Amino acid sequence: PHRTVHAVEPMLRNVIYIQGYAHGRPNMKILHGALGRREKWIDPEAHHVERQSTMLLNLHRSGSASNFTRSAAAFRVHRLDSLFLTGPWQGERLAFGHFDVEGAELDLLAGAKMIIQRDRPIFTVEVNVHKMRVLERMLATLEAWSYQAQVVPEICGLDPGCRNLVCFPVERPTPQSLEALMAPLNLSTVKEFKFGSEL
Repeated sequence: PHRTVHAVEPMLRNVIYIQGYAHGRPNMKILHGALGRREKWIDPEAHHVERQSTMLLNLHRSGSASNFTRSAAAFRVHRLDSLFLTGPWQGERLAFGHFDVEGAELDLLAGAKMIIQRDRPIFTVEVNVHKMRVLERMLATLEAWSYQAQVVPEICGLDPGCRNLVCFPVERPTPQSLEALMAPLNLSTVKEFKFGSEL
């Protein structure tokens, strides 16, 4: 209960909900925004932003909002590197991250390379196993950063191809207690991997 938990959320109504949940939990910090490879403003009221229920999709494809026409729903896209190295989270270290950014996971990681290399956290990313080229790019990125991916064998969203990868730095192997709950995945095994029967 003493570690800081940062929640980054682009939808204002979700921010308000999280703030209500976090009331009385001073270690929870909520930032109305998003994470990506480059700093910019997005205004869902002024730009075409893909939506699904309570989520905004593929934010990395959205254009930048003008300084003069932003609505109250506008939010800033932050680089994780900037938040930790020069921004409001400077002095903190990243121990764990859950990156569920609806299709923009690779874009987020491109803005987080320095902090991930510095802190070597365990983190999760959502992937779609039916989008093989994107999945291969994710695995290539993880392997280049000396990370090992483990698949959680359950659907993690509305799309039946959605899976979570738990990513461990190679110097911190998967704990034995978790090995029976997940299956390793890498570039050399992904094409033959039987999703849906991971274990």
